[in-house]
Amino acid sequence: MLDLLQELSISQIQQTNATSNLTQGHLDYRMTQGYSDISVKNAIWNTRKEFIEVNFSARSTTNSRKRYILTLRFYDVNNLMNSKGDWDSLTHRVQENIMKNVFSTCEVKMHSTDPSFHMQGFHEDLAKEDLAIYRFKGPRGKDIWQGRHVDSGGLSKNTIRLTKHLSQLIGDLNNYIRPVVQTLRVK
Repeated sequence: MLDLLQELSISQIQQTNATSNLTQGHLDYRMTQGYSDISVKNAIWNTRKEFIEVNFSARSTTNSRKRYILTLRFYDVNNLMNSKGDWDSLTHRVQENIMKNVFSTCEVKMHSTDPSFHMQGFHEDLAKEDLAIYRFKGPRGKDIWQGRHVDSGGLSKNTIRLTKHLSQLIGDLNNYIRPVVQTLRVK
C-alpha cells in the first residue's frame, strides 16, 4: 500500500512520539546537566508565499560557546493571520493568540544546523515525510542511526524522528509565542 505524504502540524508531531528513547536520554542530560537554552533569533512572515519562518538559537549541550540554528517554517498562515495593516493594529494579546493557533494548526517543516541532524539521518528521514524545509541532497545513509533510534524504542513511526534540540523546542514551543510576536517582521 502506498504511504502518502501528509502535512503535519506541531500538535500532530507531538502526538507521533517523534523522540526516540535514545534521543530522550540525551535530552534529559541536556536539561539537567548540560546547556539547554534556546532563544528566538528572528521571525519572518512572508505574506506572498504564505509562511512564517522562525529561527531559534540553541546552545550546544556541552559547549557553552557553540550554537545551532533551529528553523521552523509554518505554511498556509495567511488565512489565520490578518493583513499587515490589520496585524499591526492588533493588541499583543490577540497577536499571541493568533500565533498560538499558527503553531498548533499550520503545517510545519523544520531544519537544524546541529550536526546530528545530518549525521544521524534526521534530515534524510524528515525529507521522506515532507517535513524538511530543504531537500535532502545526500549522500543517502545506511540507516545505522535510524536503526539505533528505532531499536531504543519510543517512536511511533521510524522516519519521523527529532533531534534533542528540536524535541526540546517543539515540547516548549508555546513558551516562545511572545518573543516570536515581538520579533516578527512582515515582508
